[in-house]
Parts: sequence; C-alpha cells; structure tokens
Amino acid sequence: MRELNIGLLQLPASNQLERSLRALDHFSKRIKEADLVIMPEYAMIDPTNLSSEDLLKIAEDIDNPGIWLRSLIRLAKEKGVCLVGTLFRKGYSKPRNTVVLINNMGEILSYYDKTHLFDAFGYKESEKFEAGNSLFEPKRLCNVNIGLAVCFELRFPEVFRYEALRGAELVAVPAAWYRGPLKEAMLDFLSRSRAHENTIFLTVVALSEGAFTGGSMIVDPLGFTIANAGPSSNYLEINIDLDRLKEVRKSLPLLELRREELYQKIKVP
Repeated sequence: MRELNIGLLQLPASNQLERSLRALDHFSKRIKEADLVIMPEYAMIDPTNLSSEDLLKIAEDIDNPGIWLRSLIRLAKEKGVCLVGTLFRKGYSKPRNTVVLINNMGEILSYYDKTHLFDAFGYKESEKFEAGNSLFEPKRLCNVNIGLAVCFELRFPEVFRYEALRGAELVAVPAAWYRGPLKEAMLDFLSRSRAHENTIFLTVVALSEGAFTGGSMIVDPLGFTIANAGPSSNYLEINIDLDRLKEVRKSLPLLELRREELYQKIKVP
C-alpha cells in the first residue's frame, strides 16, 4: 500500500501579515505525521479590501524570499514535510496569486500562477492580480505526482483534465471560497466532480472565518469525500492509499475511454 499522510492547514483570514504569520506558527505546531501539508489561497493576507498597489507592497520574490516565503521554507524544513504554500508574487504591474511547491528539505521545486481569476458574483479579482499564462505541469513530490489549481479554477474542468492526462495522481487546490447562498454546496459538488471525472485524489484547503467558508476536504478518485475540516480554523491529518487510483481506474477507465477526435468540435470557430 502506497500511503500518503496529508495535512490540511485551514488557516483563518487575516488583514495583517503579522497576524497571518502568527496563525501560521500556531497551527503548524499541530503537524505531527504529515508527509504533505497544504495551505489555503490568500493565507498571506486577505486582499478583499486592498488594491493591487497595496498588495504589491507585501508581495515577495521567489528568487529572493521575504519574511512570508522564508517562513514557509522554514516550516517545511523544520517539520520535514513537503508543502504546498501560497503567496503574492511581485515582478509585474500587478502581483500574481502564486502557489509554491517546497520539498521536505526546504527547497522550492516549482510554482504556479493562478490562470483563471475570480471575476464573478460581483467580485473582480483581475483588478488586484495579474493572471498566469500557463497551466501547471505535475511534479513528483513526496512520492506522489501532484498537480495544482487555485480556488475559482474548480469551475474549469479543462484545468484538471490537462493535469490528469499528464500524470497527476493528486491535485492540490488552495482556495479562499467566499461565503454566500449555497456557496458551501458549490465547493462540495465541484470538488467531487473534478475528482470523479478525472479519477484523481483532490484536496481543497480553504481559508476560514471572516468572509470565507472553510470546508477543506479530501476527495477520493470516485468523488467521495474522505474528510472535511468544517467551517472553523483547523488542522487535520488524513492518510490516503494512493494505490486506490489503480483500482478505480481499472473499474472506471474514464481517461482511456475518452474520444479525443470528437472534442475538437468543441472549439469555437
């Protein structure tokens, strides 16, 4: 059995970097046996009422880490865990909403800039951030092929199919899911759908408290929820059996049964 212990670091929303650092320190002390720890989108600071200029002042450079990224690197190294971390990245006219993969020696292996920005339900994320221009190529980390997507991208099946076809076994989805009518239900069924249709494990780690839902979860390759962290700030560790992927894909070979020649007609002329 190929086991992976996943830590869901469901942090609270904060409008101050210092408070975010304290929350990171507080909840990371609960890490015990995790191999892979995942944190939410917007963990660095809640950008809701901030401008892109405000965010650029705290944004950091991956090649020259600031206090936030150094804290993530130190966490991974001291706890001996692989980490899916989040930050706002500078170097552009607006910051980019970025996910970093850090191995258990504190080395940054790769990163992904959110490509589909949340311009919906009256919110305009593109006013604050610049979108990335390429989807993530899955990387081997903690003995698992991991893919990345961010929050709103749960509504874009192509993102997950792209990564599944390139070997992703688990897709980590840092999220900051805003509260609203039926929003928790949307997060649930979208996550389960993306896992089932691609026969992958999917892990959503969502920001909690304030304007956000929490509800971090792990979904198995059939789309069944293994664990849910609830609405409040929390930390959970859950073991999964990665060999279940083979079992599911043998009985439900969705990726093999695709008819790629038909899908070309989907393209808009």
